[in-house]
Amino acid sequence: MDSYTIEKLELAKVIGRVGKHAATSPGRQKVEALRPLTDPVVIERAQDEVQEATEILLEEGQVPFGGIKDIALAIKRAEKGFTLESNDFMAILGTLYGSRQVKKFFAELDGELRLLREYVEEISDFRQLENAIAQIFDDQGQVRDDASSKLQSLRREKRVVSTRIKEKLEGIITSRRLEKYIQEAVITIRDDRYVIPIKAEHRGSFPGILHDRSSSGQTLFIEPQAVVEMNNRLKSIEGEEAREIDRLLRELSDRIARQGQDLKRALEALASLDCIVARAHYGREMNCSRPALNPGGPVKLLGARHPLIDEQEVVPIDIFLGTNFSVLVITGPNTGGKTVTLKTTGLLSLMAQAGLPLPADEGSEIGVFQGIYADIGDEQSIEQNLSTFSSHLRQIVKILEKARAGDLVLLDEIGAGTDPEEGAALAMSILQHLYDKGILTVATTHYTELKAFAYTQEGVENAAVEFDVETLSPTYRLLTGVPGRSNAFAIASRLGLQDFIIEDAKKRLSSEEADLENMISRIEEEEYSLISEREGLARHRQKTEELEKKLKEEHQALLTKQDRIIREATEEARRLISGVKEEGSKLLKELREFGGPDADRLANRFNKALKEQEKKIEELLTSRSPKESKKSRLPASVRPGDTVRLLDLDQEGTVLEVNEEQVQVQVGIMKIRVSLRDVEKVLPRQKDRKGSNLSRLQGTKAQSISPRLSLRGFRWQEAREKTDKYLDDAYLAGLNKVELIHGKGTGALREGIHDLLASHPHVASFRLGQPGEGGEGITVVELKN
Repeated sequence: MDSYTIEKLELAKVIGRVGKHAATSPGRQKVEALRPLTDPVVIERAQDEVQEATEILLEEGQVPFGGIKDIALAIKRAEKGFTLESNDFMAILGTLYGSRQVKKFFAELDGELRLLREYVEEISDFRQLENAIAQIFDDQGQVRDDASSKLQSLRREKRVVSTRIKEKLEGIITSRRLEKYIQEAVITIRDDRYVIPIKAEHRGSFPGILHDRSSSGQTLFIEPQAVVEMNNRLKSIEGEEAREIDRLLRELSDRIARQGQDLKRALEALASLDCIVARAHYGREMNCSRPALNPGGPVKLLGARHPLIDEQEVVPIDIFLGTNFSVLVITGPNTGGKTVTLKTTGLLSLMAQAGLPLPADEGSEIGVFQGIYADIGDEQSIEQNLSTFSSHLRQIVKILEKARAGDLVLLDEIGAGTDPEEGAALAMSILQHLYDKGILTVATTHYTELKAFAYTQEGVENAAVEFDVETLSPTYRLLTGVPGRSNAFAIASRLGLQDFIIEDAKKRLSSEEADLENMISRIEEEEYSLISEREGLARHRQKTEELEKKLKEEHQALLTKQDRIIREATEEARRLISGVKEEGSKLLKELREFGGPDADRLANRFNKALKEQEKKIEELLTSRSPKESKKSRLPASVRPGDTVRLLDLDQEGTVLEVNEEQVQVQVGIMKIRVSLRDVEKVLPRQKDRKGSNLSRLQGTKAQSISPRLSLRGFRWQEAREKTDKYLDDAYLAGLNKVELIHGKGTGALREGIHDLLASHPHVASFRLGQPGEGGEGITVVELKN
């Protein structure tokens, strides 16, 4: 991938922001090493890994990476035969503990781990090594007394000897006889031996070994002769202690070296997991989505946002390229968003190929490009004496040499910096060449000629960044299919330039320029109208899809409930049969015991009748359900315009079309095609009966529906479905007011709920709760009567 383009599009800044979400140093290094890939299979897996991690974060909030350090250098030193230091062992100990916690975390997760489990399986069980290190070191990284029996014995003796030395020295510095020799009544250490400070003038009167003197020379630090042997023994013990500790650390270092390969595999897996989770955290922070990948194919970015622009200021844009056209020419005013659109296209392509989620809406698609090339910004060089035009052209020449079919090229202000007529002609030739080579291209320009070129040339399309003439400011919206207008006359008028000057200026335009401006104006008006219609159709389609999904879910719920009722009724009937058989047996026994000439005959008749009834009931229980019985025959003749009831959904609709054994029914705004066996014709008296059924349903619902619904802990998709179903039930139950508990949190769930309530057919109004009702953590909903 072209390094100049990666630098110009500022991918490193995005990666830097992702790295802040890494919990470990190895994970951060992995993030910083991210680069755009070109293998679609590898990119697809990288995106799937982030999606899997995102689902885990939605459920668990975070992954426990605590304690994990970068121990790669320590492992390498151990493998080379060096004895590790205590801080190395403590870092390894923390990493082993952290790896165990990570492995435990993933083992306890509900649901399938298709991809991340492969990394988890690379983490071996190091509990024996972990215990071995913990046996040597305490929590502060000091070698424990009981690290070995020999060390424990040496340290016990060391304490005894040290105590004896101090007691002896205490006796000297507190002696009244020796008081005149002592400079200060303290015990200190010089050259790792216990000494006391003696006045210099009494050196000859105080026997012992001189170890040091003060800077003034007035104080001598002398080891009294009485403790020399004990100090010698203490030094000997300390030497043995150091050798024993060195032996323990040497053995532990060798053990780490032997398990070096397993440790490095585990560290690599932990770093990879941390890198994946960091990308997922970034995706959640930026409200990103996982794009569909199109190798060398079209780009469809919905609601795309430049990740380096403040989220309060960035304007989402839709970018299309490579389906109906492969070259997009963007025009519009300066600072209107042309270059931002160009950079957004390129940067999001790089991000996707680096395995990052995209700050764009669900349903976005991105190409997988072998090469992405850009010429952005003013590259004028004073040292090389190159003009803006020359510097741009040098970069474009490099791009034309490297770019191949299926690549992506981004050209900012193509042809600028020279004579407008020649620059426009050169720009058109370059764009034509890129189109002929099959290279997807996005170019920005001010040239009017390029607008006409895009309008007339096959495979080339216009786009404009919108400008609000009323406020004299850009809206930053991208309008595909609309060539940008200069707006010079409109801006001049708004700023107060006299009308006669503006009219005179218009007359000075050539007829071709005037015709082009008029054409652009007409196209712009038509495109605005089409955009409005498309947006309306999109909203209608979304509502239709949501209703269809809701109907399917309700249908499935009804079928499940029906099966449960039939199963319970069947079990209850069989229990009753069993009870009747038991009572019948008792009666037969009593009848035979009663005796008499007709006893046996009556008993046989009773037994036969009982078996016949048992057989009939069993046949009834094993027969088809009432719904299936109703479906077993075709309804009376159904014609377009008739009202029918869909048996599976228990919904009424109007017949639109009848075709052999199928019928198309309009249910609300939905058209459903079902079998004729799945509908029954609704007669007028059946319609009347619906009201009483509804009343009974409302009565039943009112007894079972709570006026409060808690949504805390749910994902947005689950919360939306649960809320939608609850509002339907509450409406049927005749409730006037309900409360939705969503919690405060980040506000994302609350906003989603409010968007749903704003368009829900049963909602009259809604508001946040008052302080006494739960405040911003609750929404109070008034339902329609």
